[in-house]
Amino acid sequence: MALPTTDIGLKSIVGAFSTMSSNSPVSFSNLYGKTAGIVVSGEMSIGSFRSKRNLSPTFTTAATQLGTPVLSPWNASYADNTAQYIWNDVNATSATAGGYVTFQRTYYNNTNTSIAAVCYGASDNSAVFYLNKSLIHPNMDGWPSVIASNCTLLSGSNLLEFVAYNAPFGGGSGANPACLYYYVRNSSNNTILRSDNTTVCSTTVGTQPTIS
Repeated sequence: MALPTTDIGLKSIVGAFSTMSSNSPVSFSNLYGKTAGIVVSGEMSIGSFRSKRNLSPTFTTAATQLGTPVLSPWNASYADNTAQYIWNDVNATSATAGGYVTFQRTYYNNTNTSIAAVCYGASDNSAVFYLNKSLIHPNMDGWPSVIASNCTLLSGSNLLEFVAYNAPFGGGSGANPACLYYYVRNSSNNTILRSDNTTVCSTTVGTQPTIS
C-alpha cells in the first residue's frame, strides 16, 4: 500500500487500507491517533507501522531496591519472589513523603510478532499502569494481592510506566511506607521482566502527572 509522505490522520489510513489486496486481517490496535512525519513510498507492512509517540524513558535515576516480597512491613508472598519492592527513596520501608512517583521500564521485543503478556502488580497505596502511553490498568491497589493486567508487547521497543501514589498519612506530606512491585509474564508463563533497579523513576514526589 502506498501512503502519502505528508502528515496523515487515521481517516486517511483507513482509506488506504481499503485498496489493499492482501487477504490478511488488519488490526488497528497499534494505531494511536494522528501519526505525523511518515516518509514512506511504495509498500509498507502493517506490522512495521508504529506510533510516533516518544517511547524513550524521560528519567535516568535508577529506582531504589527495597527488598523482596517477604520484606517488612509488607510481608507478602507472590509467584515471583525475585522481583523487588522499589521506590525513589531508600527510607520508603519506614517513612517517605506522600504523593506521586513515576516509574518507567523499557522492554525490547526482538521478534517480528507481538507478545501476549500479563503484568502483575501491586503498590502501597496504588498505581496506574500504562504501556506505550496507553492506559492498561487505572488502579493497581489490590494490596496485598497482585492485580493482573493483560497487555501486548509490540515488536521493537516498548515503554512500561507506573504512576504510583503514596497516600499521605494524617495530612500534609504524611510520611509513611510506600512501594511498587511488578512482574510481567508471557503466554508460556515465563517472567520476562520484573521490578528492580533497571526501572528508572522520578526523583521527587509530586502531583499526578499526565502520561501522553
